[in-house]
Amino acid sequence: MPSIVLRPEIRRDGKRLASVESLTAAGPVAPVTLKPLADLEKVLESQGRPRLSVSGRVLIDTGAKRTAVDISAAQELALPIKDRAVTSSATHRNVVVPVFSGRLEIPGFLNFDVPQGLMGVNLHGNRMNIIALIGRDLLGAAILIYNGMDGHFSISV
Repeated sequence: MPSIVLRPEIRRDGKRLASVESLTAAGPVAPVTLKPLADLEKVLESQGRPRLSVSGRVLIDTGAKRTAVDISAAQELALPIKDRAVTSSATHRNVVVPVFSGRLEIPGFLNFDVPQGLMGVNLHGNRMNIIALIGRDLLGAAILIYNGMDGHFSISV
């Protein structure tokens, strides 16, 4: 079972915060790259198109039922829409959103091809550069340990 231990690094006024303070401020975040599915990436390469990706951070979000990506990041990559779904949050209910085909890569850890797709949500403009949320659909097959006392979290899949 692959696993990784992460300590979020947050800077305030140019200074790196201590691990405990960073984890408290940021939550369980990790670097991530959003890419097309491998099959589509091969097709694009065969057409001579450059490899496309969008990098940012992913938030491990136990409150999210499904894994999601920022709509603008998915559109920037021209990820195909595989479906539509209804989502709700604290600020809105029953909104129809696109579901994109794509994958998330956490460097040194895992590549997530999300079979049910990545829900498109508006994450654009957040100060943390969060471009994706890992929801309970993926966390259901994981072990997540949040160690607030030491300022790190670990995830095994």
